[in-house]
Amino acid sequence: MKRELVPLAKPYRNQNVHGLLASVKLDGERAIWVPATRGMTKEDVPFANKPTTWVARDADHVASGLWTRNGNIIHAPSDFLDQLPPFPVDMELYAGPGTFQFLRSAVSTFTPDVDLWRHVEPCILDAVDMARFLSPGLVETRQSSILLTSDAYRWWVSLRQPAVPVSLGFKRRLDWMLAQGITPLEQIQLPTSGFVMAVVDELMDRALAEGCEGLVLRQPTAPYTCARTAELLKHKPALDMEATVTGYVWGKLPDARKSLTGTAVGERLGMMGGLEVQLDSGKRFILSGTGFPYKDCHLVYTATGGCASDQGLLRPGTRVSAAVHNPKYPIGTVVTFKYRSLTTNGIPVEARFQRKRSL
Repeated sequence: MKRELVPLAKPYRNQNVHGLLASVKLDGERAIWVPATRGMTKEDVPFANKPTTWVARDADHVASGLWTRNGNIIHAPSDFLDQLPPFPVDMELYAGPGTFQFLRSAVSTFTPDVDLWRHVEPCILDAVDMARFLSPGLVETRQSSILLTSDAYRWWVSLRQPAVPVSLGFKRRLDWMLAQGITPLEQIQLPTSGFVMAVVDELMDRALAEGCEGLVLRQPTAPYTCARTAELLKHKPALDMEATVTGYVWGKLPDARKSLTGTAVGERLGMMGGLEVQLDSGKRFILSGTGFPYKDCHLVYTATGGCASDQGLLRPGTRVSAAVHNPKYPIGTVVTFKYRSLTTNGIPVEARFQRKRSL
């Protein structure tokens, strides 16, 4: 089982959900609040992501106490941080339905915008079991590599800070938070027998009507498992859409300075970094390279058919000129993509290429 920094959900695939706890799945940004780290530098925090490919400004190394699920600092205003619990919690930063891009803008800056953060709510999902959170292992993603040793938990114990008792199940962690005066996100107990899916469908309809992505289903006895686990399921409707290819953009190498929230900027220098596509509504956006087979991302000069990577090396991230095309996805091709939600302007969020329409 691959180690993660926080518990991550597996997709619902008709598993038995009798007796599980259900909550809404918010379209927000995952965050971990460890108040003891507020004011520390990255070098002093064992679970901090410390990239070696770039040099940050001094202030960028100072922790707010709020972290992404990839171990990056979220720079939030003091007023926001002061309202959070005095112990570590797992939360979703949320600004309401259809505001994911707005939210990402708010949480991705080194200097927090107080006006933007006034719209952000800390929706508490769980209390962090620090013994499991800091258990030894390698937390590795495309943009971070964090090696936790046995010294990590000893570091936490030495701080003598409050935290949920170790080894409690999910429901007992919720009860513990309530006893501390902290109200987590509402959980609804599903029936232990009978036609449970009728209840799930009703909750799903209610969640979607409220602008949520779907449901999260949890085992009441689940430990705080820092991995993608079947004790935690995400249940949401499949969203897909078609669009027409109108152009291309050059790929580029990952930009760590723009990856505070764990999002990649690209890693295909000299190749196709994404498709410019148009929806039936007339809206245009860039369908990023995520999901495209690597072998299909080569761009060629239209006149000669020769590789055009030399142009892409000089113009990373820019729109491809009319003299270059991708023979796999010619302009006019209709492609299908999956997406997370729509912005208020009707642009798909986290769109991922699936396939091109068969002729």
